[in-house]
Amino acid sequence: MPGQLVIPRQNVISVKETIPKPLLTVEGHRGGVEVVESIAGEWRQLCAEAHNDQPFFRPEWVGTYLRAFAPRKPTLLITARVDGRLRAVLPLVEEQAWFWGFPVRRLRSAANVHCLRFDLIRSAGPEGQLATQAIWEFLRDSVAWDLFEMEHVLAGAPLEDLVSTASANGFPIARRESWRSPYIPILGGNTTGESSLQGTDSKFRANLCRRWRNLSAQGTLALQRFDKADPQMLQRFYELERSGWKGRSRSAITLDPHTQQFYDQIARAAEQFNYLSIYILESNGRDVAAQFGLRYGSRYFLLKTAYDEAYSQYSPGQLLVRAVLADCVKRGCTEFDFLGAFDNWKRDWTSKARVQNDWCVFNKTRKGRALDVLVSAMKHARNTILDRPSHVLNSI
Repeated sequence: MPGQLVIPRQNVISVKETIPKPLLTVEGHRGGVEVVESIAGEWRQLCAEAHNDQPFFRPEWVGTYLRAFAPRKPTLLITARVDGRLRAVLPLVEEQAWFWGFPVRRLRSAANVHCLRFDLIRSAGPEGQLATQAIWEFLRDSVAWDLFEMEHVLAGAPLEDLVSTASANGFPIARRESWRSPYIPILGGNTTGESSLQGTDSKFRANLCRRWRNLSAQGTLALQRFDKADPQMLQRFYELERSGWKGRSRSAITLDPHTQQFYDQIARAAEQFNYLSIYILESNGRDVAAQFGLRYGSRYFLLKTAYDEAYSQYSPGQLLVRAVLADCVKRGCTEFDFLGAFDNWKRDWTSKARVQNDWCVFNKTRKGRALDVLVSAMKHARNTILDRPSHVLNSI
């Protein structure tokens, strides 16, 4: 049923559609990080009810991204409610961008590569599905845009339902696989975590044991786990990361103030909501490997790794994975999620991976249709899936 456009107050657009009891309401809240904070409590409750609950979709994660990387970008937070109860949330950034010499209006996910994953968070069941469709109809009818861009979306995620609905409505879409993200199912068993290594190569397991023994022979090995965002502990991690190849390649956290702000604030937020898990492996009191991780629900997520290259002969990063796996078993975790791309060192541990996609939806505006034609031509010329849009579109 066509909805009635209502503007109850400045910077808030509302569309109401009556479905057979109950009442479905979709609103677009424009502003900055304050619009995220204004519904943070409800949003967290919705996350707890959702089947796709992960830390990356929570309000503290989105708010931290906005503060660190998009403090002056306009935020569009779209919410769907059923009888006043929050049933879906989609946080977006609105901006102007250049494409082949002319400006376009772009909507994009409120996230970047450091956020690792992005999705629409919604309640389970029919209400969540109705909310997803209503959010798309709101985007289609009540927001001005030429290009809608979403990055690092898990295959089968609720946001892909929205993309499918857009396609069914005749809107051109494009997909690019961003990466395959590996994970290890934790099988339980004994508290050493060895049962979780059953899928690994026997030679790899033997090498791990040998390297552990050899490093232990150099002095006491100790595993520390931190659930508090202590600045001195964070500095230990940052210095270890910067000491190696990430420092030389200028990709270490501390070499960009916005990136360090993001990880500092994520650590504090994760401490506040009890899911911070930073591990450091010491040899004779010296930090040889570290993981910046999260233990959320029954899963462990690995955000960042670091190791001392002076100990490379022992593969300290791999030894730390083994130690963390054993600790995850003790803590009752059911999965170790490596996140990010399927790098070679991760292949020693698992063959299992989840596909993540980048998506584009092109509006039926003149510029949106032109974008679709240009991207299709580029795809045909290279005989590849769509390149990541951020490589082509440069924000003003």
